[in-house]
Amino acid sequence: MNDVGVVVSRFYEDLKWIEQLKAPIDVYVYNRQGNSPGMGVHAPLDKDTNDIGGLDVEVVKNNGVNLTIIYIPDDPGFETSTYAYHLHSKYDSLNEVTVFLQAHPMLYIHDIIELLNNPQQLKYTQFVPQFPGPGLLPAKRTLLDTPIEFSYVSNRFAHLAPMDGVDYGWTPYMNDYSKAPWLKFCQDIAKEGWPPPPFNFGEGNQFMVNRKRVWKHPVEYYKELQEFVNTHMDPNPTRPPYQQYNQGPNIIEGIAQFMF
Repeated sequence: MNDVGVVVSRFYEDLKWIEQLKAPIDVYVYNRQGNSPGMGVHAPLDKDTNDIGGLDVEVVKNNGVNLTIIYIPDDPGFETSTYAYHLHSKYDSLNEVTVFLQAHPMLYIHDIIELLNNPQQLKYTQFVPQFPGPGLLPAKRTLLDTPIEFSYVSNRFAHLAPMDGVDYGWTPYMNDYSKAPWLKFCQDIAKEGWPPPPFNFGEGNQFMVNRKRVWKHPVEYYKELQEFVNTHMDPNPTRPPYQQYNQGPNIIEGIAQFMF
């Protein structure tokens, strides 16, 4: 096992970019397939169950990358369900630092190949917004003296002010935050009651976490996380039905930094 593991949550995206990785890392491609109420509504009509996005497995292995392809069914939890599945299924055999990525990571961090090809530096790299506040903010990077505990992996940070109650279904819980279905996964920001202070989070739901932080919670916690992202419906009845299936992943995207 290598120090750095990379989880890639794929739903029919091209994976040729993985052939550019040339470092001793463990790459776990979770190949999500099917027609669930999640991304399944966008599945190609001529889908091939053996498709791996044009990836040449031998090229990757010859580059020194330890590649594993895991076939799992698509579900309403999108990439967050994949992340949670990895956390509980590999709980006792996690890499020192695991990077969680969508299958098109360059949309959110342009030099991800370069970063992954320098894993010993990556695990010391902290991404933070250049300054806190609203809007989409550019990220800055700091090298730490010890391996990161948690860091987003993104070029930009978004802003969330729970008191506004517009996104992520926060509005119904403004008067009693203790009833928010995701309270279990962000107790640190809820200690002072409603409203939690505004905060920034990495765009794209991509992050990395040290296994010591993961192990602060029992394995059942991550099983409950997967159940939450697959079942939490948006309480706003005005949204299109397909959007009502993916509010759990959207919520976790905002609060991932408080989850571990």
